[in-house]
Amino acid sequence: MSADTFVDTNILIYAHDLDAGDKQRHAAARLQELWEERRGILSTQVLQEFYVNVTAKMPMPISISAARGLLSTYAAWQVEVNGVQTVLLATEIQERNRLSFWDAMIVAAAPPRWCSDPAQ
Repeated sequence: MSADTFVDTNILIYAHDLDAGDKQRHAAARLQELWEERRGILSTQVLQEFYVNVTAKMPMPISISAARGLLSTYAAWQVEVNGVQTVLLATEIQERNRLSFWDAMIVAAAPPRWCSDPAQ
């Protein structure tokens, strides 16, 4: 049995960016697999970043209404909500691993089994 997969913003963006070539095809295929297997996990931050990028930053942006429809579709997946504890954990991850705060937020939002210490 395969494990659940936490999806980063870039995968969502590539899957919907028709100018991304091979990256688009690979990302779309991976998302399709996760959809069929019901194994995708996202965070509120990933959804927010996806929305901003596909509606404003891509060379051929998606309409706001189409992007809203995609957000509604992805809401069927497990969505980790970023609360104060997630923000605090992100600051620790940022400090320990010298990541940007936003990358640390993505890591902090991943389900706890992903962030456990393998030495334990």
